[in-house]
Amino acid sequence: MGQLIATLLFTLSAMLASAVAGTGWRRRRSAPAVGAVSVIAASTAAWSLTAVAGYLADDPSVATLTAGVSLAGISVTTAGFLCLALAVADRFWRLSRRTALLLAAEPLLLVAALLTNPWHGLVISSIAPRDSDWLLIDFGPLFWAHGLYSYVLLVAAGMLLIRPWLSGPRSQHRLYGFVLVSLLPSFLGGGATLLGYSGAVDAAPLLALAPLGFGATAFLHYWALTRLSLFELVPVTRTRLFDMIGDMVMTIDGTGRVLDLNPAAERLARRLTPDLPGRPVGLPLADVFGVSLGGCLADGVETDKTVTDVHGRAIDLNIHVSALRDSRQTTIGWAFVA
Repeated sequence: MGQLIATLLFTLSAMLASAVAGTGWRRRRSAPAVGAVSVIAASTAAWSLTAVAGYLADDPSVATLTAGVSLAGISVTTAGFLCLALAVADRFWRLSRRTALLLAAEPLLLVAALLTNPWHGLVISSIAPRDSDWLLIDFGPLFWAHGLYSYVLLVAAGMLLIRPWLSGPRSQHRLYGFVLVSLLPSFLGGGATLLGYSGAVDAAPLLALAPLGFGATAFLHYWALTRLSLFELVPVTRTRLFDMIGDMVMTIDGTGRVLDLNPAAERLARRLTPDLPGRPVGLPLADVFGVSLGGCLADGVETDKTVTDVHGRAIDLNIHVSALRDSRQTTIGWAFVA
């Protein structure tokens, strides 16, 4: 009976997470937060499906393989929650290469440990029949270290949301609070599953509560982002309006590097600097326009400036500057129209 209940719970988790992943992926370009939810849901679905296969397997090698895939899925899922919290807390946040590499380190080390597990047994210490229906997997110290790491990421995600929930814009309090509370199914489900694996509670269905909890959290987060406050979290009409504006519009970060620019700005940039790469985002402003705006970058500044293209033709710019601020009203960059 326990095996049947656990299998049903795993299957329910896979179905729920797959639905969220498919829907979220189609809308991933609307905001980094939605993309993070789709990744969380997809990894949870993979985790659940491989767990079902391993749970029903009577071959230790198959159980070992599926356990490895499930553990990697957990790493991706918890990293996704951290990225989601960063994206919800700050709508200007984007996943940097450095952050991606840091988050990829633990899954890669875990995979390496799993591949060499037959020699050291630090991830999976033993696999043996528990009864006539299913196998019992005893995990080693690296599995428990992995579980601790996953909980650290979940706690970090929660901590990132607490501050904006307490001190952020009042219009966003409901969103921050709902996303924060929605982490509870993952915390509770993960704790129940760890109890089941530790043998502290001998109940097979507990092993399926972690992916089910993570799937429920992903569903609640997606619902919150699309129903509660997505229109405030991201400018949903940005793509059409930003690209259709005839004036040059550009945003840069606090270090003077280009974050985004509309087609009009890119056309002007290529008149001034023809050898620009295909996508000039991330380059210093001076490299893109061949000129520094210097003291022009201050909130509310309106100024006239003349630049010269490669053919020696003068171009007059009337520049209007606005500061970009995060949820703590700290200036993190500038937007200007010319």
